[in-house]
Amino acid sequence: TSAPVSLNVSNDAVAPTVSILSPSNGSTVSGTVTVSVSAIDDRKVASVALTIDGKQVATSTGTSLKYSWNVPRGKGKSATSTLTARAVDGSGNAGSASISVTRK
Repeated sequence: TSAPVSLNVSNDAVAPTVSILSPSNGSTVSGTVTVSVSAIDDRKVASVALTIDGKQVATSTGTSLKYSWNVPRGKGKSATSTLTARAVDGSGNAGSASISVTRK
């Protein structure tokens, strides 16, 4: 006969919460701007990625990311850029946050 076996399964269904700390949504940016991202999870954040206008520009392992963005000038007038941060936990759950800024 076999001894009983106890098995504990823990499913992680909670996605990380992501915040773009700077620049602020709706702000006007120019020159070199530090983009700061923070992520939290009920377990562990595996990675954070930053995209600007759909192009991935930085990744980091852990809960934070800082990126020095050389802001391109708007051609003849102000232009808008979208910054999106995405965090993934160890179970593959993903959370994201986006902001829009005006390039001058």
